[in-house]
Amino acid sequence: CDGGGLLNDNGLLTLNNSRVTANIASSDGGALENNDSGTTVILNSTLDGNFAPDDGGAIQNQGALLIANSTISRNSCFEESSSDIVISGGSDFQGDGGGIIVLGGTLVMVNSTVSNNEAGFQGGGIFVQDQSAAGGGPAFVALFNTTIAQNTVLSIDGFGGGLCFDC
Repeated sequence: CDGGGLLNDNGLLTLNNSRVTANIASSDGGALENNDSGTTVILNSTLDGNFAPDDGGAIQNQGALLIANSTISRNSCFEESSSDIVISGGSDFQGDGGGIIVLGGTLVMVNSTVSNNEAGFQGGGIFVQDQSAAGGGPAFVALFNTTIAQNTVLSIDGFGGGLCFDC
């Protein structure tokens, strides 16, 4: 199931002065899955310590997402892509968007922080991928007074510890 804590499939979801923490998705979006026809507004809130084995440690977004005065921290998404044992680093990790993954949707962040998140392969903090070629929509991201700090990728051949846009 996508969205370990919350799933917005086709509606308007608002979180205000909320804490979404320690959720686990079976696939994508540890804290929240916002589908392509969903609109989610997150205000004065914290998404912390969530996990997804595939993509979007805290959030997988395909719709419209506004985040203001909020913190996305200590979320992770990763899995080993082979049965080989990996002791440290390596290219056998998958998982994009330790904090947030945007797949052809819109992300606007204002006065917020994305920190200490971890992804297996790309976008330790935020991973953005345009979906136009796959029949989806283009990705749009706007960040205003937003800090992206101390995010990591596990794979030694991964990309974008902080932000990876169409890598």
